[in-house]
Amino acid sequence: MDRPQDGVILGGLRGAYNPALPGWFLQPDNPISGWFGTASPRVDLSPVPQGDGAYWPAQLLSEHRIVTIRGLVRGVSTIEAAAERATLNALAGRRLTVCVEDAGGPRFADGFVSAALDPTVRVLQNGLWFSLIITCPDPNKYGLPVDVPAVGGAVGFDNAGNAPTWPTFVVGGPVTAFTAAIDGQVVSWAGNAPSGVVIDTYDGVPLDPAGNPAGVLVDDDVFQLPPGASSVAVTTTPAGVPVSLRARAAWR
Repeated sequence: MDRPQDGVILGGLRGAYNPALPGWFLQPDNPISGWFGTASPRVDLSPVPQGDGAYWPAQLLSEHRIVTIRGLVRGVSTIEAAAERATLNALAGRRLTVCVEDAGGPRFADGFVSAALDPTVRVLQNGLWFSLIITCPDPNKYGLPVDVPAVGGAVGFDNAGNAPTWPTFVVGGPVTAFTAAIDGQVVSWAGNAPSGVVIDTYDGVPLDPAGNPAGVLVDDDVFQLPPGASSVAVTTTPAGVPVSLRARAAWR
């Protein structure tokens, strides 16, 4: 596959790999691990004093996800491999987006290279073989973002995944107050945003469309949208300012 300027695209899951063709490929054996299953649980258990077992945990949480991607670059000479090594090494020390597309469609996770890279040239096999170990702090995988406009003071989203997802609210005009509420949880914003405000509930930091801080959250009971259909009530001051909800389906 072609190599873009800001990353790599690896093709060829098992049967599609052709050793006679040049390009970037997944290795034919065990190309990806840590992606298709769930992340490990993060649970602290307290033993029952003088009894069997342990108390049930207050929360069932997940660790970060660690994904190992094993690839190779076919058809490179020893000299050419130096340039391809530089491409791989440039992935270190930056935020990366992993995208795996299969029969279920494309799914994404953000992470970083968390182990030293040491791409190896195998001269007899005419290629550069490598492994990328990527740590994703958020263990969930996400679909493409969807923007849904509010109608009649409410905005809905159908989370087709099996995990809750963090919504982002985009207020598209001059506004001094905004509120979003669902099932008793309320996010309220106040300020003066002549060009609108964007509130990502994952980090709770309100920004203007240019990415600058804008106003404050008066109520910060941020919420996630569960799997299935949800409806969020929204209000603005002044009334009638366009509002849309941006969210991605999420999978464990």
